[in-house]
Amino acid sequence: MAESYFKSLMYGDMLNSPGYEVEFAVGLTYSLDLEALISVPISFGMLGDSEDFVKQSPACLLAAIRKSSDKIAVFCNPSSIKVPRDCRTVYSLLENSIFPVKQKGNFHPKLWAIQEVNKEGRRRIKLVVLSRNLTFDDSLDIVVSLTGDVTGTIRNKSKYMPVVNLLDWVAKFATPKKREMVRRLCDNICCVDKFVVDEPFDDYEFYAFNPAISGLMNQEDVYDEMQGRDMIVFSPFIDEKTLNWLFEKATRKHLVTRRNNITQNVHDLMGLGNIFAVNESLIDDEETKVDLHAKMYFVSKGGNNNLYLGSANATHSAFNRNTELLLRLHYIPYKASFDKFKETMLGEEDNQYVPVDTIFADDCTRVLTEEEIAFGEAIRNIDHAKVVKTGEQYDTIVYFKKCGWNVDVSISPLQGPANKPSVEISAETKISGMLLKDLSEFYILTAGKDPKTQQRSVVKIRTEGIPEERDNAIFQSIVDTENKFINYVSILLSDHPQETLFNEKEQERLLGNKVLGKDSSATTSLYEEMLNTVSDDPDRLDIIKQDLNKFGNKVPESFKTMLDIFLEARKYVR
Repeated sequence: MAESYFKSLMYGDMLNSPGYEVEFAVGLTYSLDLEALISVPISFGMLGDSEDFVKQSPACLLAAIRKSSDKIAVFCNPSSIKVPRDCRTVYSLLENSIFPVKQKGNFHPKLWAIQEVNKEGRRRIKLVVLSRNLTFDDSLDIVVSLTGDVTGTIRNKSKYMPVVNLLDWVAKFATPKKREMVRRLCDNICCVDKFVVDEPFDDYEFYAFNPAISGLMNQEDVYDEMQGRDMIVFSPFIDEKTLNWLFEKATRKHLVTRRNNITQNVHDLMGLGNIFAVNESLIDDEETKVDLHAKMYFVSKGGNNNLYLGSANATHSAFNRNTELLLRLHYIPYKASFDKFKETMLGEEDNQYVPVDTIFADDCTRVLTEEEIAFGEAIRNIDHAKVVKTGEQYDTIVYFKKCGWNVDVSISPLQGPANKPSVEISAETKISGMLLKDLSEFYILTAGKDPKTQQRSVVKIRTEGIPEERDNAIFQSIVDTENKFINYVSILLSDHPQETLFNEKEQERLLGNKVLGKDSSATTSLYEEMLNTVSDDPDRLDIIKQDLNKFGNKVPESFKTMLDIFLEARKYVR
């Protein structure tokens, strides 16, 4: 029911269900790693491990995004998109799948709402509540998945309204097409009779927080519910005010947190032996530095045992300013107790967490640096951008409503030459000399020059005037040989692309100078895929037809002839 994930979490492994195809998926996350996000369309396309896949052929990655990007909408905090190690042009093809949520406080929930269907037409919703952001972080996290069948009629709507209201609210930050898809997903969530929970749980409840959204949980009610006689709290970030109300009525209590949060006041509040932290042998591991990131609250009172988990830290901001989501799981009577939960999570046998009785900090309340303040203000003052063609290249002008801070703030394009300099921001900031394939709504914003204190992330800015041909330029920069084009088509057509995929070196050996020679294994494989497509999913050929103009002269004439034959044959199949 609940698992801790170590090292780089392959999101597709968690989101996919055997025997089901994803129709649409909405992800809510605070921080976003574009490299981690790529693993989602790769997995939805049943393409296995992302690193092996991309190494095999960049055309495969392009096909995975083309095949799945319309099925994904990800909402994130505006200042929390990580700068990738390799700024691939394909990231621009995800612009219509990534939507920053601008609000007071942080956008901090972690949720996937997934609609999937099997071959018999059975449709269901999977809600994945977790503490993990959409990143490759190594810290200890928690994830829970609940699945329920879509019945076609509105059922227990009130039980899901916190999730539905939250999704309906974030939909306004999406494009019109994705907004409509999110709201149709909300309608289908309301048509779920019940979500299945496994032992030792028998019931659940969702709690979503945001002062600006009507219909969400009242914080005062949550304060009362989350106070118990016996409590164990896991939270990587804390403040003393929140700990005081959480443990106000507790007679037995434990806190699991990071070492740098343990102040004299926290120590005095919790008492001797009641504070735990991750074993230092894990934190100091040379290969993988692990620390706590899970947010989890075990609350026992009046004979009831509940486990709250999700995105909310034990901080004032989490429960009063941010957008957050928690899931409450109710234990079957006599299936849990304070002692059992403590033994499971904090027992010596596992030795993940150890008691700590040392003061590590003077104050667990962190003060923002000048770089962080300037960075946040710069993001809030971004207006829009526009593209202007100058000869064979393009200039991008980014407009700021306000600028001028105590530290240097600059902006640069996400794509482009590696040595492309950042431009110090002004009311109208011009970035010159861009190629068509490098135009994007993604930019890198940087505050400060000292690498130790510098703030740097990707920001998405509404950019007018990007030519429609930009996507074609990206496709042609990646699929620059006929062999890569054949790989691309194979991925789009196949339901099991790993079995039919040819890597480029193998294609060169098989094909020689003829991409579709009559004795070629690639010819046979592609012919079989197109034959199956005509029989099982003939409309998929239209996608191939639409994409031909994206690749210019990299489309073999023999393939065009083959496609025309199958398009004609489709009429008779129908």
